[in-house]
Amino acid sequence: MADISEDAIQLMGEMTLTCLARGDEKIADAGPDRVALNGETQKFIHVAMETVAQANQVRTLSQRGGTLLSQHVGALSSLNKRSTEVMEAGQAIRTATTKYIYARLLMESRDHDVHKLLSHFEPKIRAIIGDTLGVIGDNPNVLSTILEECYEQASGQGGELHIDGYFAPLYEAAFAWPYDPGFKAEQYYDHENRLQVDEDYAVAEDMRQQRSERDLPESPRYLFRTFDSASSGKSDEDMVASSASIYMPGTSRDDLLSLEPKEACKKLCAHLNKTCFGDADHADNLISWSSSLLFVLQYAIWRCNKHPCSPAEVSICVVDTTKFPYGQFARDMWLLKKYNNTTKENADLQNLLHLRVDYDNGEYLSQGTLTHQNRSCVVTLEKLIRSGLHDLHPEPAHTNGREGWTNRVRDLRSMWAEFRLTTQQEIRVASQIATKCFHALSTSEIAISLLTFKTRDHPNTSMKSKLPRLGLRPQG
Repeated sequence: MADISEDAIQLMGEMTLTCLARGDEKIADAGPDRVALNGETQKFIHVAMETVAQANQVRTLSQRGGTLLSQHVGALSSLNKRSTEVMEAGQAIRTATTKYIYARLLMESRDHDVHKLLSHFEPKIRAIIGDTLGVIGDNPNVLSTILEECYEQASGQGGELHIDGYFAPLYEAAFAWPYDPGFKAEQYYDHENRLQVDEDYAVAEDMRQQRSERDLPESPRYLFRTFDSASSGKSDEDMVASSASIYMPGTSRDDLLSLEPKEACKKLCAHLNKTCFGDADHADNLISWSSSLLFVLQYAIWRCNKHPCSPAEVSICVVDTTKFPYGQFARDMWLLKKYNNTTKENADLQNLLHLRVDYDNGEYLSQGTLTHQNRSCVVTLEKLIRSGLHDLHPEPAHTNGREGWTNRVRDLRSMWAEFRLTTQQEIRVASQIATKCFHALSTSEIAISLLTFKTRDHPNTSMKSKLPRLGLRPQG
């Protein structure tokens, strides 16, 4: 990590020269950010065309004699509304453009450390992009201007992108631990950053991985978590933290796998058996995730009904596990079987293993504090519904559907087990939900996950090749 500053400056310089040399000849796919930009552009075209049509109507009414005043005023009111929509659509394009340009810059980096550096400065880089777009406007050299400004901010002492802005909080966190558990930079104690700032931790982690890598299963790409104000620990758009990391930070950094098997098994069973509401055990250092999007969506619907609270108050967090280090997430079944082999006659553990036969919903666990910013997407249940969730799957919205959770998921899986054809309308709605709600992730993979809550045949092939049952059987 010592040469990151020089590498970043060199990267900026190379990107400037490369982009200047090739101009607009190569426009690479920046994934969901390009999809979002295309969507906002299409929306702007639609709104602009409607505005032009409304403006022509106003002009016609103005030129025509005998027009009722109420009719004329009504047309003017509609034109003003369309004008406002054009402004909003224009701002949405600017935001999408900023995200897309940043994604393109990120794609240029092939070095993991430099990639992390750029991700750390994402808000400041995007601010530079937005400011430059606002000042330069119609200029074919805007990309080179953006890169040159980033270069200046990265190379100049005190610049917005200077390397000190990355290392300073990490060093402060390293100096504080373990003498000041309440230090403000607690978020930097997550697994990934501790590997960088704590040599002893890194050595211990390397040993642990050598012991576990032969049988620790890989996590599926996406894991999901439902949370609201009544959830244990802390969850928001940037991080999730266990109860122990809040109330007992001194013990929250103890790796479950480093504990004696009997103690680890006790903590694991206590977490998996805890209540869904109310204060959790302050010693609970685990956080639950699921590989089944269906499972966490039904959980969100159930919490709204049980709490009660509105869909706007319940959120779903999706993390991209490929952006986290190995060992960040562990399958609950892997842990249960591991401790079943090392502890004897544990009734709680045996009961959990028995329940997983009928209620295996792909649960995964993380520990302590997990900073997921720039590696996740958080969306409210309300936004999912407004984007078409109940149009695609109306069954969970039924009154009896809101009253159940695990049993309801099992019933839905049974109900949706027969193969069915997929309509173009269903594909359109699933894509719409993925684009509007999970724009930071692979929209195609999320759309497929939504569609395959039900077992489906592909509509465009005579061979009827079957789509994977991502929603019916938890992956991983």
